[in-house]
Amino acid sequence: DSLSKHKLTRDIAWSMGSFFVLAISGIVINVAVTALRDAAALGVFNLAYAVYIVISQLAIWGIHYSVLRHAAFFKENPVERGTMLFTAAAMALVSGVLAAALTVLAEPLFAAIFESSQTAAAVRYSALGLLLFPLNKVLLAYLNGLQEMRVFSILQGFRYLMVMLTVTAIAASSLPIELATLAFFVAEVGTALGAVVWFIKCRPTESMTFSAVWVRKHFAFGTKGLAGGMFAEVNSRIDVLLIGFFLNDRATGIYSFAAMLVDGLY
Repeated sequence: DSLSKHKLTRDIAWSMGSFFVLAISGIVINVAVTALRDAAALGVFNLAYAVYIVISQLAIWGIHYSVLRHAAFFKENPVERGTMLFTAAAMALVSGVLAAALTVLAEPLFAAIFESSQTAAAVRYSALGLLLFPLNKVLLAYLNGLQEMRVFSILQGFRYLMVMLTVTAIAASSLPIELATLAFFVAEVGTALGAVVWFIKCRPTESMTFSAVWVRKHFAFGTKGLAGGMFAEVNSRIDVLLIGFFLNDRATGIYSFAAMLVDGLY
């Protein structure tokens, strides 16, 4: 009974719940797109998703690791935490805009690499999600650092559900499948609004000021952590990216269907 009431036990339960939603949503997306469209459509989506994942890691540049660490380190100092968070949020917004703009401009490059105008268009639409992805990573890392695991897990789970529902809805419609990557933007907007509501309600900081000192700290810490996050994400997507490079959308869809099912179960 005492174990079930322990905060660590509850936090683990909430975290496991969000991972379960992630696994189920990934499986549902693959099944829905394949059933409602075809393997080529799934290949377009999963290939664009793989590109989005890699670019998103560059966009955040490990800043969320710095926020995670310093939110915990300054847990008893709300003034310093506020400055730390506000600076990281500002950096994240700027990097998100830059990443989104560069991704849109690189559409012809993706079309040439994957020899698919559909995949290139899907990557371009996914760029909208990059506008808010870095900011949400910062906000979620802040919640994680303060051990607010319930709201952290709820927002994470909501994010996955929004992607799943949006992709499924577009797959079931007559809209081009490349529009399915707009799901990332929908999910990021919903997550950001949820986080803002929590911050307004709970007011976990006492100061929201920008600091050049924290810019240097975040950049230095993030740069050190970038490789770890980057290699982890690339390792999980490199197979899909290489198959997309050497083969067509249909072959990518067939392979990624099996790969994503296994990944979800794992």
